[in-house]
Amino acid sequence: MRIKQLRSVLWLSLLLIALAPTLTIGAYLLKQISELDQQNVSHAIYLKTEDITRQLTQRLQQSAREALSLSQVSDIQMTPNSAIFSYQANLLLSELVQHNPWVSAAYIVNLKGQVMEGAPLFSQLVDLEDYHHLLTWDSGSNASPPALVTEIYNDERFHRRGEPPRGDNHHGLVFAQPLLQQSFNSASGYRVTGAILVFIPFAYLWHDTGIALEQSQRISLSQDGSELFASAHLSPSQPQLKTTITAGWLSLSPPIDVTLSSDTRSIWQLLLERRANVVLVVGLNTALVIALALFLTRHIQQPLTSLTQVVGRFSMGDYLYKPPPLRYGEFEQVSELLSSMANKVMVDQELLEQRVKQRTLELQNANSELEATLKELEDTQQQLVEKEKLAALGGLVSGVAHELNTPLGVGISASSQIADNASQVLTQLEQGQLSKHTLINTMEQNQQAAQLMESSMKRAAALVKSFKAIAGADIDSTQQSFPLLSWCQQRLEMELTTRNQALPALRFAGDNPTIRFNASALEQILHSLLENSLQHGFTDQVAPEIAIKVTKGTEEVFLEYRDNGQGVDEEELTLIFNPFFTTRRGEGNIGLGLNQVFNLVSLHLHGEVSAFQVKPQGLGIKIRLATEPGVNGNS
Repeated sequence: MRIKQLRSVLWLSLLLIALAPTLTIGAYLLKQISELDQQNVSHAIYLKTEDITRQLTQRLQQSAREALSLSQVSDIQMTPNSAIFSYQANLLLSELVQHNPWVSAAYIVNLKGQVMEGAPLFSQLVDLEDYHHLLTWDSGSNASPPALVTEIYNDERFHRRGEPPRGDNHHGLVFAQPLLQQSFNSASGYRVTGAILVFIPFAYLWHDTGIALEQSQRISLSQDGSELFASAHLSPSQPQLKTTITAGWLSLSPPIDVTLSSDTRSIWQLLLERRANVVLVVGLNTALVIALALFLTRHIQQPLTSLTQVVGRFSMGDYLYKPPPLRYGEFEQVSELLSSMANKVMVDQELLEQRVKQRTLELQNANSELEATLKELEDTQQQLVEKEKLAALGGLVSGVAHELNTPLGVGISASSQIADNASQVLTQLEQGQLSKHTLINTMEQNQQAAQLMESSMKRAAALVKSFKAIAGADIDSTQQSFPLLSWCQQRLEMELTTRNQALPALRFAGDNPTIRFNASALEQILHSLLENSLQHGFTDQVAPEIAIKVTKGTEEVFLEYRDNGQGVDEEELTLIFNPFFTTRRGEGNIGLGLNQVFNLVSLHLHGEVSAFQVKPQGLGIKIRLATEPGVNGNS
């Protein structure tokens, strides 16, 4: 055994020595690959940033062209308090908003900044006084009217349609396009009568670009170092690669910077991508090391075997044995040292016996101390058990209160509604204001509230009945002798005949011992297990099936219940017997069925119950029943 251990250590040492340079070279190569990968990622996000900038620019240019087209409609008549549009002007104004999802609103305003017309219509109620400064031209001068004016705004009122902005981000672009009418008194032949205002939130503009970002990427728009919009927020601790492109949007000053950020990939991610090459290199290196280890161990194994014989003779007390000559000087030295140790052992043996007597006395004292400590631990364990019982009782009481709260609360609300309605009717009756319509409506409300209160009280009564059934207090304690498998088959078939839904197929197998047990408790257990399968397991099962198997042991009988339903997760197996544990609480289940099974098996059948997963799918319940001598027998 010692030789094998030494051989394993030798192989492991050679393997580590050989892997050291391999790991060093691999680390250097991974570093080079990581740098190349960062270059590729930087180039990719630059191309994507360029594409995003181009698409955003196209959206803005399209909005500007449509605003210009609307401003050039010659039959828009502006008056001090209203604007008259032709069918074409109204159509263009609506299409400007409806056909451009990135536009939140568009308005026709006069020179005082008052809204004459808008799309959508509710936006006419928005006060545009804050944007009056965009109308900077003088309509009375002979100067040519200005072209499209573009500015950045920060106003949440224009995020009323579509996706809301993230956090406090309400930035966007506002276009102002002058409206011209032919003037016979002006030298230029036209006069400025108002303007078209178009609001484009950055959130809408980005949502409609159609550029799909990866989960690790983030796009942001900023102006003069201040962030205007961000598509997502990443962890600041994660290293990132960034690419920024300046977009000259409609002569906006200062211009907008479009920045795309992407998380850098770790060495571990690159290693996983090239795991096939790594496995191949490590495998070849390991094979070479194993071959070298086998070669070396063959030349070391023979002297080790001889040295093992020497140790074996000395271990049996043959200290006069003379070791044979060994191949290597190092092993020869070990043999000589073993001989010296054998001589010393004989000298120290007498001293050892004296020490043993002394240590025996010390161990007796230590044993007394350990017994006292064990007694303290047992007392502490008993206290912990009592605390755990109190905690379990508290959880049960809390669950009962939680489940009863809802129907009782509904009943109280309904009764309060009835009382309020009665008070209102009496008041109107005393005042002579009670109408037939009011009385009928009040009676209908009272009838609905009474029905709701009745259903809530029935729900509470059903819950109380379920709570009483947890401990099985109403179960008859009489025990009878039956062939267990035949009895289970009869009860399940009888249970299924009373149901109208699709019935599962029943399978029975195993032994059929006649034992004495509490038939009422076991019948309730089978009913609860069947209900659990029908309500939770067979929700999506096309061919449901239930299997019962009985296995007879020397002093015990095992009853296994299996279904081929959807089953439960591994971590839920230890929780399904807890009170109020259910996976379908939203459908009215309270989670007491399997808890009742656990209590009935423990208190009335004096057995044990456990759950297991059925392969390929399903849930299994295993019940161990103790038997009485002289009662069992195979039928």
